[in-house]
Amino acid sequence: ERVSGMSSALTTTTGGVAALQNEVVRAAAAIVGQGSKAMFLVREGDQLVVQAIYGDRRFPSDLSRWERFPSVLRGGIVRESRPGEGSLLAMPMFFQGEVLGALALIMPAGAQVPAEDQEKVLVVLANNAAIAMENARLYEQEKETVQRLRQLDAMKTDFLSTVQHELRTPLTAILGLSDLIEMCWET
Repeated sequence: ERVSGMSSALTTTTGGVAALQNEVVRAAAAIVGQGSKAMFLVREGDQLVVQAIYGDRRFPSDLSRWERFPSVLRGGIVRESRPGEGSLLAMPMFFQGEVLGALALIMPAGAQVPAEDQEKVLVVLANNAAIAMENARLYEQEKETVQRLRQLDAMKTDFLSTVQHELRTPLTAILGLSDLIEMCWET
């Protein structure tokens, strides 16, 4: 079940970056279960910005209670438990040696912390999500480039048709008059 969730999450790149992020957080929350909340964070400079959430929509306010995300930006996994608040597990998403973002899970108070095998699956999901996210971003960029090239091709075609018409009209008159002059030259 975990493998199919990961597979589904990582093969939705044609749905765009947002669809991919939503599938990844859904799969992460399903792996941990027990009312957990999952969050997909993307690196913007020296901070992480929430891009997708699965679970209770009050999740960003929960995030303010956890202040160890800078260590995730440096490539470390954060495991933290707070009595009465729950547990946090945040892992960086690496692409070509750089941290692109993080996958974070908050488990409610009393819920079990993810087992070692679950954590390994989540680390694999986070790293593969970074690769899939970069692929989806490049795919969207490629689609935009192709669309722009098609627009430019249409503009070129319109321009050439206009120039051809504008040049042909006066040239026809000039050629006609030159033929008339040639025919009547001796007279």
